[in-house]
Amino acid sequence: MDVVLPGNEPWVSARLVADALLAAGFETYLVGGCVRDLLLDRPVKDVDLATAAHPDQVETVFAVAGMRTIAVGKAFGVVVVVSPSGINVEVASFRNDGQYVDGRRPSAVSFSTAREDVERRDFTVNALLMDPRDGRIVDHVGGLDDLRAKKLRAVGAAAARLREDRLRVLRAVRFAAHLGLWIERETWAAMQATDLAGLSGERLMQEWQKGLVQAPAAWVRLLGEAERLGEFCPPLAAAGSSAVGEAARSLE
Repeated sequence: MDVVLPGNEPWVSARLVADALLAAGFETYLVGGCVRDLLLDRPVKDVDLATAAHPDQVETVFAVAGMRTIAVGKAFGVVVVVSPSGINVEVASFRNDGQYVDGRRPSAVSFSTAREDVERRDFTVNALLMDPRDGRIVDHVGGLDDLRAKKLRAVGAAAARLREDRLRVLRAVRFAAHLGLWIERETWAAMQATDLAGLSGERLMQEWQKGLVQAPAAWVRLLGEAERLGEFCPPLAAAGSSAVGEAARSLE
Protein backbone atom coordinates (compact mmCIF):
# COMPACT_ATOMS: atom_id res chain seq x y z
CA MET A 1 0.00 0.00 0.00
CA ASP A 2 1.35 3.41 -1.01
CA VAL A 3 0.15 6.76 0.34
CA VAL A 4 0.64 10.26 -1.06
CA LEU A 5 2.32 12.49 1.51
CA PRO A 6 0.68 15.91 2.06
CA GLY A 7 2.55 18.93 0.73
CA ASN A 8 2.13 21.11 3.81
CA GLU A 9 3.69 21.36 7.26
CA PRO A 10 4.69 19.48 9.29
CA TRP A 11 5.13 16.95 6.45
CA VAL A 12 7.43 19.19 4.42
CA SER A 13 9.83 19.57 7.36
CA ALA A 14 9.70 15.86 8.16
CA ARG A 15 10.48 14.99 4.55
CA LEU A 16 13.42 17.43 4.56
CA VAL A 17 14.85 15.82 7.71
CA ALA A 18 14.23 12.31 6.39
CA ASP A 19 15.88 13.12 3.06
CA ALA A 20 19.03 14.30 4.87
CA LEU A 21 19.24 11.06 6.85
CA LEU A 22 18.58 8.93 3.77
CA ALA A 23 21.20 10.84 1.77
CA ALA A 24 23.69 10.07 4.56
CA GLY A 25 22.94 6.36 4.12
CA PHE A 26 20.61 5.78 7.07
CA GLU A 27 17.37 3.80 6.71
CA THR A 28 14.61 6.18 7.83
CA TYR A 29 10.82 6.03 8.11
CA LEU A 30 7.86 8.06 9.25
CA VAL A 31 6.41 6.24 12.24
CA GLY A 32 3.66 6.12 14.82
CA GLY A 33 0.60 8.30 15.23
CA CYS A 34 1.30 10.45 12.18
CA VAL A 35 1.12 7.39 9.90
CA ARG A 36 -1.99 6.11 11.67
CA ASP A 37 -3.79 9.44 11.42
CA LEU A 38 -2.80 10.00 7.79
CA LEU A 39 -4.31 6.62 6.91
CA LEU A 40 -7.47 7.54 8.87
CA ASP A 41 -7.62 10.93 7.10
CA ARG A 42 -7.32 12.72 10.44
CA PRO A 43 -5.43 15.96 11.16
CA VAL A 44 -1.75 15.47 11.97
CA LYS A 45 0.02 17.88 14.31
CA ASP A 46 3.42 16.21 14.77
CA VAL A 47 5.40 13.96 12.44
CA ASP A 48 7.98 11.59 13.94
CA LEU A 49 10.81 9.68 12.29
CA ALA A 50 12.58 6.44 13.16
CA THR A 51 16.04 5.84 11.78
CA ALA A 52 19.03 3.51 11.75
CA ALA A 53 21.23 6.47 12.67
CA HIS A 54 22.36 6.60 16.29
CA PRO A 55 21.85 9.89 18.18
CA ASP A 56 25.45 11.07 17.69
CA GLN A 57 25.14 10.33 13.98
CA VAL A 58 21.86 12.26 13.78
CA GLU A 59 23.54 15.26 15.39
CA THR A 60 26.46 15.02 12.96
CA VAL A 61 24.21 14.84 9.89
CA PHE A 62 22.37 18.01 10.86
CA ALA A 63 25.42 19.87 12.07
CA VAL A 64 26.78 19.43 8.54
CA ALA A 65 23.41 20.46 7.10
CA GLY A 66 23.34 23.58 9.27
CA MET A 67 20.19 22.56 11.16
CA ARG A 68 19.85 22.80 14.94
CA THR A 69 19.29 19.72 17.08
CA ILE A 70 17.99 19.34 20.64
CA ALA A 71 19.04 16.26 22.63
CA VAL A 72 15.74 15.96 24.50
CA GLY A 73 15.93 12.21 25.07
CA LYS A 74 19.34 11.21 23.80
CA ALA A 75 19.76 8.48 26.43
CA PHE A 76 16.69 6.81 24.91
CA GLY A 77 17.77 7.42 21.32
CA VAL A 78 15.70 10.55 20.69
CA VAL A 79 16.92 13.80 19.13
CA VAL A 80 14.74 16.69 17.94
CA VAL A 81 15.76 18.37 14.68
CA VAL A 82 14.58 21.94 14.11
CA SER A 83 13.75 22.49 10.43
CA PRO A 84 14.53 25.76 8.60
CA SER A 85 10.87 26.73 8.99
CA GLY A 86 11.06 26.20 12.76
CA ILE A 87 9.19 22.89 12.93
CA ASN A 88 10.43 20.39 15.50
CA VAL A 89 10.83 16.88 14.05
CA GLU A 90 11.46 14.10 16.56
CA VAL A 91 14.00 11.56 15.32
CA ALA A 92 14.24 8.29 17.25
CA SER A 93 16.88 5.65 16.62
CA PHE A 94 15.69 2.09 16.03
CA ARG A 95 15.98 0.43 19.43
CA ASN A 96 15.25 -2.43 21.77
CA ASP A 97 14.08 -1.61 25.28
CA GLY A 98 15.65 -3.14 28.37
CA GLN A 99 13.68 -4.13 31.44
CA TYR A 100 10.94 -1.82 32.68
CA VAL A 101 11.64 -1.63 36.40
CA ASP A 102 9.28 1.23 37.30
CA GLY A 103 6.23 0.48 35.15
CA ARG A 104 6.97 3.53 33.04
CA ARG A 105 10.24 3.49 31.09
CA PRO A 106 13.05 1.05 30.24
CA SER A 107 16.13 1.00 32.43
CA ALA A 108 18.30 1.01 29.30
CA VAL A 109 18.01 0.80 25.51
CA SER A 110 20.12 -0.78 22.79
CA PHE A 111 20.09 0.15 19.13
CA SER A 112 18.51 -2.33 16.74
CA THR A 113 16.57 -2.71 13.49
CA ALA A 114 13.36 -1.21 12.16
CA ARG A 115 11.47 -4.46 12.77
CA GLU A 116 12.70 -4.78 16.36
CA ASP A 117 11.87 -1.14 16.95
CA VAL A 118 8.19 -1.51 16.04
CA GLU A 119 7.90 -4.79 17.95
CA ARG A 120 8.54 -2.90 21.21
CA ARG A 121 5.79 -0.31 20.58
CA ASP A 122 2.43 -0.20 22.34
CA PHE A 123 -0.35 -0.92 19.82
CA THR A 124 -0.22 -2.26 16.28
CA VAL A 125 -1.94 0.79 14.77
CA ASN A 126 0.86 2.93 16.24
CA ALA A 127 3.60 0.66 14.91
CA LEU A 128 3.29 1.31 11.18
CA LEU A 129 6.24 2.62 9.18
CA MET A 130 6.02 4.74 6.04
CA ASP A 131 8.80 5.29 3.52
CA PRO A 132 9.06 9.08 3.15
CA ARG A 133 10.19 8.80 -0.47
CA ASP A 134 7.21 6.98 -1.94
CA GLY A 135 4.60 6.59 0.81
CA ARG A 136 5.05 2.82 0.98
CA ILE A 137 3.67 1.32 4.21
CA VAL A 138 5.92 -1.16 6.02
CA ASP A 139 3.93 -3.30 8.45
CA HIS A 140 5.68 -5.88 10.64
CA VAL A 141 2.92 -6.33 13.23
CA GLY A 142 -0.42 -6.51 11.38
CA GLY A 143 -1.29 -2.91 12.15
CA LEU A 144 -2.68 -2.16 8.69
CA ASP A 145 -5.25 -4.95 8.90
CA ASP A 146 -6.14 -3.86 12.43
CA LEU A 147 -6.61 -0.27 11.28
CA ARG A 148 -8.90 -1.42 8.47
CA ALA A 149 -10.90 -3.46 10.99
CA LYS A 150 -10.99 -0.53 13.45
CA LYS A 151 -9.28 -2.78 16.00
CA LEU A 152 -6.98 -1.74 18.83
CA ARG A 153 -4.54 -4.53 19.67
CA ALA A 154 -1.37 -4.55 21.72
CA VAL A 155 1.86 -5.45 19.93
CA GLY A 156 2.90 -8.97 20.96
CA ALA A 157 1.73 -10.30 24.33
CA ALA A 158 -0.77 -7.78 25.66
CA ALA A 159 -0.18 -8.42 29.36
CA ALA A 160 3.57 -7.92 29.05
CA ARG A 161 3.18 -4.84 26.86
CA LEU A 162 0.86 -3.13 29.33
CA ARG A 163 2.98 -4.03 32.35
CA GLU A 164 5.95 -2.28 30.73
CA ASP A 165 4.16 1.05 30.99
CA ARG A 166 0.90 0.84 32.93
CA LEU A 167 -0.32 4.14 31.52
CA ARG A 168 -0.86 2.20 28.27
CA VAL A 169 -4.07 0.87 29.85
CA LEU A 170 -5.52 4.38 29.88
CA ARG A 171 -3.97 5.25 26.54
CA ALA A 172 -5.79 2.27 25.06
CA VAL A 173 -9.09 3.63 26.35
CA ARG A 174 -8.30 7.08 24.96
CA PHE A 175 -7.22 5.80 21.55
CA ALA A 176 -10.33 3.64 21.27
CA ALA A 177 -12.61 6.52 22.28
CA HIS A 178 -10.92 9.13 20.11
CA LEU A 179 -10.41 7.02 16.99
CA GLY A 180 -13.59 4.95 17.15
CA LEU A 181 -11.75 1.64 17.58
CA TRP A 182 -12.83 -1.53 19.37
CA ILE A 183 -10.39 -3.22 21.73
CA GLU A 184 -9.64 -6.86 20.95
CA ARG A 185 -10.19 -9.53 23.59
CA GLU A 186 -6.62 -10.23 24.79
CA THR A 187 -5.82 -6.53 25.06
CA TRP A 188 -9.09 -5.86 26.91
CA ALA A 189 -8.41 -8.67 29.40
CA ALA A 190 -4.88 -7.39 30.01
CA MET A 191 -6.22 -3.87 30.59
CA GLN A 192 -8.53 -5.10 33.30
CA ALA A 193 -5.83 -7.23 34.93
CA THR A 194 -3.08 -4.59 35.01
CA ASP A 195 -2.59 -2.89 38.38
CA LEU A 196 -2.39 0.89 38.01
CA ALA A 197 -1.33 1.51 41.59
CA GLY A 198 1.67 3.78 41.73
CA LEU A 199 0.91 5.83 38.62
CA SER A 200 1.69 9.43 39.48
CA GLY A 201 -1.09 11.96 39.83
CA GLU A 202 0.61 14.08 37.18
CA ARG A 203 0.50 11.33 34.56
CA LEU A 204 -3.10 10.47 35.44
CA MET A 205 -4.16 14.10 35.15
CA GLN A 206 -2.45 14.51 31.78
CA GLU A 207 -4.28 11.46 30.44
CA TRP A 208 -7.60 12.63 31.91
CA GLN A 209 -7.25 16.03 30.25
CA LYS A 210 -6.34 14.51 26.87
CA GLY A 211 -9.36 12.22 27.02
CA LEU A 212 -11.73 15.06 27.87
CA VAL A 213 -10.37 17.20 25.02
CA GLN A 214 -10.38 14.48 22.36
CA ALA A 215 -13.62 12.54 22.91
CA PRO A 216 -15.13 13.32 26.33
CA ALA A 217 -18.35 11.30 26.20
CA ALA A 218 -16.80 8.18 24.68
CA TRP A 219 -13.78 8.51 27.02
CA VAL A 220 -15.92 8.52 30.19
CA ARG A 221 -18.21 5.77 28.90
CA LEU A 222 -15.33 3.48 27.94
CA LEU A 223 -13.48 4.16 31.19
CA GLY A 224 -16.58 2.94 32.99
CA GLU A 225 -16.81 -0.20 30.86
CA ALA A 226 -13.12 -0.93 31.46
CA GLU A 227 -13.62 -0.42 35.22
CA ARG A 228 -10.96 2.30 35.21
CA LEU A 229 -13.06 5.35 36.03
CA GLY A 230 -12.13 4.94 39.70
CA GLU A 231 -8.60 6.11 38.86
CA PHE A 232 -10.08 9.54 38.13
CA CYS A 233 -13.46 9.85 39.84
CA PRO A 234 -14.11 7.22 42.53
CA PRO A 235 -17.59 8.54 43.51
CA LEU A 236 -18.83 8.34 39.92
CA ALA A 237 -17.35 4.88 39.45
CA ALA A 238 -19.03 3.72 42.66
CA ALA A 239 -22.38 5.15 41.55
CA GLY A 240 -22.75 2.46 38.88
CA SER A 241 -23.25 2.19 35.15
CA SER A 242 -26.43 4.31 34.99
CA ALA A 243 -24.67 7.26 36.58
CA VAL A 244 -21.65 6.80 34.33
CA GLY A 245 -23.91 6.72 31.28
CA GLU A 246 -25.68 9.89 32.38
CA ALA A 247 -22.35 11.64 32.94
CA ALA A 248 -21.17 10.57 29.49
CA ARG A 249 -24.36 11.84 27.83
CA SER A 250 -23.90 15.21 29.53
CA LEU A 251 -20.55 15.52 27.74
CA GLU A 252 -21.91 14.85 24.24
